[in-house]
Amino acid sequence: QRRLAGIAAAATVGCVVLAGLAVSAWIARNEAVEQRRLAVQKSLTAKRTADFMISLFQVSDPSEARGNSISAREILDRGVRQIDQGLRDEPLVRAELSTTLGQVYYGLGLYKQAEQLLAKERIEAGQDKRARARQSLALADVQAALERYPEADALYVEAERDLALSTEPDLETRARILIGRGDAASSLERFAEAQEFYDNALAVGGLPGAPADVTTRALEGIAMLKAYAGEPTVALDWYEKALAERIRVSGDTHPNVSQILGNMGATAYLTGDSERARNYMLRSIAVDRRVLGPRHPKVGIGLGNLGRLELERRRFAEARTLLDEAVAIQDEALDPARADLALPLSNLALAYAGLGDDTRAEPLFARSLKAAVTNQQSGVEGMILTYLADLECRASRFGPGLAQLEAAGPLLAKGYPDDPWRSAYADNVRAGCLTGLKRYPEAQKLLEGSLPVVLARWPAATLYGHASLERATLLFTRTADTAKLAELANLAR
Repeated sequence: QRRLAGIAAAATVGCVVLAGLAVSAWIARNEAVEQRRLAVQKSLTAKRTADFMISLFQVSDPSEARGNSISAREILDRGVRQIDQGLRDEPLVRAELSTTLGQVYYGLGLYKQAEQLLAKERIEAGQDKRARARQSLALADVQAALERYPEADALYVEAERDLALSTEPDLETRARILIGRGDAASSLERFAEAQEFYDNALAVGGLPGAPADVTTRALEGIAMLKAYAGEPTVALDWYEKALAERIRVSGDTHPNVSQILGNMGATAYLTGDSERARNYMLRSIAVDRRVLGPRHPKVGIGLGNLGRLELERRRFAEARTLLDEAVAIQDEALDPARADLALPLSNLALAYAGLGDDTRAEPLFARSLKAAVTNQQSGVEGMILTYLADLECRASRFGPGLAQLEAAGPLLAKGYPDDPWRSAYADNVRAGCLTGLKRYPEAQKLLEGSLPVVLARWPAATLYGHASLERATLLFTRTADTAKLAELANLAR
């Protein structure tokens, strides 16, 4: 009985082992079948994608195209039409192609077209997780470029969730999501959260098989975070590391070289080193022109930043040339009422006003004011009204000028609660209007309160400092107050 019990127990164990092996074999077989199915699907998708991309360059009669140039935009638009008309029964191919073309539109600065294509061809939630993650990521990048950071972050979260459910590892998509979320959090001033995303991206960058530029992008993100957090000197050190790493990985004509240089220019400006900022900006624009072409929106942004710098230095002719081109480029790429245009337009108007051409300045101020009102930019609206008031009072139209200043006051207080020089500058402009009306005691009271605040932020040789001193000089010249004029002369020196 003991021998039989032993034999039975051994047989039972053997059956369990055999059953386990059978289950393992069955699971392995199913896994192999699934992997084979995915491989076939990938192969077919790759072939269909390759066939599609080749078809974009084909015409019915090749002789018609010989010797004629075809723009990238024409090819992209043709591809979108073909996706729309065909591939109805191949949703994965359709989705992959839409994502690819959307990213190309984005890379060319055609954000509106990228957004329309990516939003239209969204994969349904139950379909391929990795493809959906890539699509959400591409759309998130477009939203971030359009400065819609909450919407961008929601899409990054969606991409992260789908990628986690995917059966295939994808370090590139994972790294891009982390960096995108870091950028969005940084722009929304969630600095601790942003630092965590960048640290995680640096960790991904150290893994075998990670994309070569992950470390660079994470370093750049940390630098931007430090700049946003009010540490510009520290930020410049991080930018130097990011720039060296980017040039090592990609060479000195990569678009991100330009981006890093542009950010270094903005950060150097925050430290008060205008000449160093100008040099960084010039290098950035030169790279963008060479790599992206002369009419890319990034070129327009770079020219706008440099134009603003020259404007603040009262180099009005140089500023006008730069800002004219910047506005023309951004007009082509953006909706006329976009918030992005309010500041470049008002800066261009200030350049014309500085050159004494109020006829050109006034309609530009009107356009910038419309964009600011449409996009509820209360602080920007208040500043533009202040500029318009100055223009009105210099033309002896004191009633409209004082009315605009009355409207500007609450807007400036709301839009810039921690930036007192702006409200002080509006008081200084009001003093200029009152001087024109010969209401000298009121003007003097406003000047004595506003001038020190403005000069604490803007030195006497800058746009706002110089204009404020000019108004004070006019008042004290008219009142023959030699002691005050002597004080102003010392301030100017």
